[in-house]
Amino acid sequence: MASLVFPFHDPNNIETKFLKQILRLLKENFDNAFVSITSKTVVMNPEAVSFLKEDSFFVVNENLEGSLIGDHFMASYKNAVESSRPDQILHLCTSDRLVFALLNYKDSFLSDININSGNTPILFMRSDKAWSTHPANYRAAELMVTEAGRILFGKTLDFTWCHLSLTAEQLSNILPSLTARDLVVTSQIIFSLRDELNIKEVDWLSWEDPFIFAKDPQQLKLERENDPAELERRMSYVLSEIKYLFEEFRKLKSIS
Repeated sequence: MASLVFPFHDPNNIETKFLKQILRLLKENFDNAFVSITSKTVVMNPEAVSFLKEDSFFVVNENLEGSLIGDHFMASYKNAVESSRPDQILHLCTSDRLVFALLNYKDSFLSDININSGNTPILFMRSDKAWSTHPANYRAAELMVTEAGRILFGKTLDFTWCHLSLTAEQLSNILPSLTARDLVVTSQIIFSLRDELNIKEVDWLSWEDPFIFAKDPQQLKLERENDPAELERRMSYVLSEIKYLFEEFRKLKSIS
């Protein structure tokens, strides 16, 4: 089997109940899960921390106050690399997408990620059907990063990805190049693996928020498309990721 690797941010105790619901499925299909708990979750949701720490399936680290989202990703990656054999397959993901996929697309999700080390690394990208479920501003913002990468490097890759599978050795090899403390770390990973990535487009990466928050999909989609805060939320990481790709393109050109 394989291991799951994800940061866990659940200060309001929304996702914890889902993890409890799918725990049996997790144990049946994965060896363990490396979970990096955010400092805000540690303080505000001790129930979640206890649940994760008391079950040996979860290999837990707690993040310090003042740590950023990139730190949370990196802590889980380092934990996984240090605790796994080199050929162990690691599924880098997020807890909300994992919950959504298992409870809505279980068969196709488990089939797609049932891979061997010879096929890794595999980047799972959102299909057209999956993208159609997202708010238009969300889709436009993240696809700007994909388009920038296509123009600069000649490859269509999701630099704002949601699920990536690779071996512990492959992750270990790129760890030194992962320096960002924000979401740019996700783009750094894809850029580091760009020449060896296999791609698979999947429907199970449809928008998870309506399910997680028990909202009507069309109503929530409309709310997000008309919410000024959504623009700030997307630009807060998309512009940084595009800037990162431009900087890497310049470096490659200066070398050549």
